Amino acid sequence: MKKLYCITSHCNTREKIESLKRTIKQLNDLNRDILLISHIPLSEDIIESVNYFIYDRSNPILHYPERVMFVWNKIDINGEIVSLNIKLPDYGFTAINQYSRIASFCDNLNYDFYEILQYDIIFTDEILHNSLNNNFLTKVYDPNHGYRWPSLMWFGVTPSTMKLIKDEWTRKDYVEVNLRDAEQYIEKKYAQYGFDDLDIIVKDDCGFTITDRNYWFNFNKQNDIFKIFSDGKELIFYDLVNQVKFLINNKIYFIENNTRLNISRKDIKSIGYHDYDDKLVDILHMLDVLDEMEVRSIGEEIANG
Repeated sequence: MKKLYCITSHCNTREKIESLKRTIKQLNDLNRDILLISHIPLSEDIIESVNYFIYDRSNPILHYPERVMFVWNKIDINGEIVSLNIKLPDYGFTAINQYSRIASFCDNLNYDFYEILQYDIIFTDEILHNSLNNNFLTKVYDPNHGYRWPSLMWFGVTPSTMKLIKDEWTRKDYVEVNLRDAEQYIEKKYAQYGFDDLDIIVKDDCGFTITDRNYWFNFNKQNDIFKIFSDGKELIFYDLVNQVKFLINNKIYFIENNTRLNISRKDIKSIGYHDYDDKLVDILHMLDVLDEMEVRSIGEEIANG
């Protein structure tokens, strides 16, 4: 059976580059045919070590209002449950886009089967020496939950399914189907195409780190004395370890419990707190994170993304 291993990558660190090289070497040692796709330029030695290379500069991150990921955190303020909401960019289509580019390229090739894998997959004999020839999905190791399914780390594609991916896995379809993430999108598509659900948990070398929820909802990265959040219109202090003396626009606020202040970001000219030595610590820079995220809101009901 003539098989092509299609490696997806976005290797922007030395660690990731080394993982990619290791993956390619292991496949080359077994004389396997390799296709590599990357959003960013790669060195000549890497390109020459594979059979096919796709360089696609596009890395389509979807933004509000086209498509977003909703996250929220609920806190109690004087007996009222207040929701802290963030609409984050959707990075899932970046993976779907690579699969679509691979499928378009492979439309001109003549392979009996395709295995799509991530650059930092940890190979096992079961993965390297299989005789699979039907669409398949696998699990990926998750230290918090044991595993997640389906996995983008390694899955199988028949030639007929590769043609469907080329034709159907579009940006328009991804947005209109409007599922939780790329994994759920692939699950839905494969349910239509038919697949084998392999009881295999795949591990990766570099891991995927998603920003912790506490980071999204707390602009204070310096200490655990208090948490601060804003949507640009209001200011919230919560989870204070004790009473804290704040100075906002030269006005003193003694805050001990979760507190909601009707002060917009544009009206805040200065903000700080007094530390344990009663020294004023400037924290105006903490509100700069407002420029980095898509959309924040306080107290509004979350809608489907």
